[in-house]
Amino acid sequence: MATRALAGIVLAVGLGTATPAQAQKVTFVRTATVEGREITIDNTKARIAIDVVDEFVDEPEQAQYARRLFRTYEEAYQAAQQQGFEFLPSVSLVAAKGKKFDDGMYAAVELAAERPFGSKLKLGKRELLQRVLQALIDRHGKLSGYPQGACAEAVRYVASALAVGGQLTGFSFPGPPLNPNVGRKPVGFYTWSPELANIFRRDTALQKRLNLDDEQETAAAAVLADVIHGEPELEQERQLLLDLYARLTNPLRSMEVSDMVAEIAAAGGLEKAIGDEAAATAFAEQLRSKHQLGLALLPPSESKEMFLLWEAGAMGISSMEAFIDAIRSGKIDLKPDRDSGWYEYQQYALEPLLKPDKMPEGRKLELSDKYKELLAEAFKSMMAQVRETHVKQLELTEAAAPPLLEVTVFPYLAVEPIASTYLRIGDGYEFLRGVLRNKLGPEALTQLHARDEGAVERPQPLGEELSNLQELMYGAYCLALRDVGAPLKELPSKWSEERAGDAARRSMARAEQWLSAWAQDDDMRRDVRMMIPVARSPDVFWAVIGVKMTKLHVRFVDCPEVRLARGEGEVQPMFGDVDYWVPTERFIEVQGEGEPLNREEFRALCDRAQTEDRIIKALSRRGLSAPQSATTGPGAQGLVAHARRGRVTWAYLVGAAILLFVLVGIAIVVVAKGILGRTRR
Repeated sequence: MATRALAGIVLAVGLGTATPAQAQKVTFVRTATVEGREITIDNTKARIAIDVVDEFVDEPEQAQYARRLFRTYEEAYQAAQQQGFEFLPSVSLVAAKGKKFDDGMYAAVELAAERPFGSKLKLGKRELLQRVLQALIDRHGKLSGYPQGACAEAVRYVASALAVGGQLTGFSFPGPPLNPNVGRKPVGFYTWSPELANIFRRDTALQKRLNLDDEQETAAAAVLADVIHGEPELEQERQLLLDLYARLTNPLRSMEVSDMVAEIAAAGGLEKAIGDEAAATAFAEQLRSKHQLGLALLPPSESKEMFLLWEAGAMGISSMEAFIDAIRSGKIDLKPDRDSGWYEYQQYALEPLLKPDKMPEGRKLELSDKYKELLAEAFKSMMAQVRETHVKQLELTEAAAPPLLEVTVFPYLAVEPIASTYLRIGDGYEFLRGVLRNKLGPEALTQLHARDEGAVERPQPLGEELSNLQELMYGAYCLALRDVGAPLKELPSKWSEERAGDAARRSMARAEQWLSAWAQDDDMRRDVRMMIPVARSPDVFWAVIGVKMTKLHVRFVDCPEVRLARGEGEVQPMFGDVDYWVPTERFIEVQGEGEPLNREEFRALCDRAQTEDRIIKALSRRGLSAPQSATTGPGAQGLVAHARRGRVTWAYLVGAAILLFVLVGIAIVVVAKGILGRTRR
C-alpha cells in the first residue's frame, strides 16, 4: 500500500478530553485523513530533536539562500517559495507581528498624552510643561539673590527642553541663554512625524537629573520641586504621566518631588535651604548623604540590565553577550515583579530562547548546540527590537479487519516550538491592557489607534488590536505545545480552567488562520533594520541588519503513537526527518564614538553595503567596531551583573582591587626576603 507523508496534512486539531478541574492537563492531538480513513497522531510520548544544517554539499541553491540578507520576512518567504523550500514561521517572525503594533501603540499613547485625554489626563504633557515653566518665571520675579539665580537655572532647564521640542512660544523668561544641545537625536518610531520627533527631543532633555554634585543645579531642583508642590493640579497631572511611563516601560530613576519637598521642609523652608551660596552648598551636601539621584522633571525608566550594559561597554566587550551570560547564570532574573512595567514582561517572554531546556516544552525537545545558538541569536535581535520600542523612555471501523495502513510520519511544526515565549508575550499584552485602562482610562482602548510609519492611524482601536494579538500569541503557544506533545499546564493569564479547552480551540484557529496567510499581512512587510544606542561613554549600539534564513533538521528522538482515530484496525507507522528553513533577524553590536543612525540613515547604509561584512566595514569607517566577546575579552571574569534595581556593582570591583593589592603585597615581601637572605650569605 502506498505510503503517505504526513508532515503537513493536518486537517483538524483535537484536544484530549478533560473535566474543568483537569483543564491544566489538556493535551493536543493531530488528526489527518489517509486514503479516506482518519487517524490521530499523539505526541504525548514523543520527543523531537532539532539541529542546524550549515553545510550544503552539492546544494548551491540552498547555500546561496542561506547567505542572503532579506529586508523583510515576506521577501524571505517568497524566495523560499520560488526554491520550493519548506518555510517554518519562527519565534521572531510571530513576534514581529506584535512589534509593528507595539511601536504604533506607543506612538499613539505619546501623541494622546500631549493633550487632555479621557477621564484621566486633564492637561496633557505639553500644557503641563508650559505651565510649570510659567510658574517658574512667576516665582523668579518674587525671589532675589541666590534663590533667584537658582530659579533662573530651573527656568533654563525647562525652557531649553521646550525649545528643542518646538514648544517655546509666547514666553518671556529671565536667566542665562537657552542650551540648544539638550535632548537626544530621535530614533525608532519617533522619526515618523515632526511631533513625535519633538516629543523625543523634549522628553529626553527633561530626563536629565539635576546634579546633586552641583550646588546651583541642586538649588534649581529645590525651586522646581517647590513650584510643582505648590501647584496641586500640576503635581497630580505630572504624577499621572509618570505612573503611565513607569508601567508602560519600567520604574523610574529619579529623586521624587516629595522627597525634595521633605528635605526643604527639614531645612526650614526654601529661603533657608538655598538662601545663599553657603546654605545651598550645605543643603546639597545633606542631600548627597541621603540620596543617590538628583531630580528630573520627566525621569527615565530603569532596566535590570542597564548597569551591565555600561560595564561591558567600558571593558570593550559585548554587552549583549554579557547580558545573556547574566540571564543564564541567574545573576539577572527577568521574571516581572510588582513594580515591573511592560518592558520587563516583554523581556521575560524572550527568556525561553536562552533557557529552552528549562521550559515545560523542553523535556519534549532535544535541541542541538547549534540550534540553541540560533535561538540565542533570535533573542539578541528580538531584544533589540523590544528595546527600540522603549528607546526614548529607557535609560539605552467493520468486523472484518481492514488492510494494514502504512504511513510515514514526519515531525510537524506549525511554528518554532518555543511555546513559553508566545505565552509570555500574550500575558505581557494583558498587562499592557491594564496599564492603558488604569492610567489613561477605558477610553484609551476604544478611542486610541496605534500608528503606522508616517504616524498614520491604523484602522482598529488599541483594544481590538490587543485582543487579536493575544489570540495569535496564545494560539501559537497551544500550537507549539501540540506539535511537541506537551500538555497545557500553564494557562494564559486571562483564561479560566473551566473554559481552557474552548479558549485553546479558538486561539489555535485564529493563529492557524494568520499563519496560513501571514505573508499578505502588511505588518510583515516592515523593514526590520534598525540601530539604537544602549550605553554612553563609551558609546554602545545594537543593530539589526536584516533577516537571514537558517536550515533546521528536525527528527523524532522518541516516536509518537500513531493509531486509527475510530474503529478497529492497525496502523504501521514509519518515521522520517524533515528540513525547515527558519527566518531570524541578524543582530550586530558595535562600539565607538558618535551619534546613532536613525532608521532611514542606517537602512540606506545597509542598502549600499548589502552584506554583513560590508555593513560592518561601513560602520567601522564611522568609528564603530565590534566589541570583544564578553566571555573571552579582557576583564570578562570581573564583569558582574545582578538584578537589584539601581545598584552599581562597584562593591565587587573594589573587592577585586583589594585582593589584587594583597597579592602584590605578598609578592613584594617574598622577593624582599629572598634578597635579604642572599645578602646575609
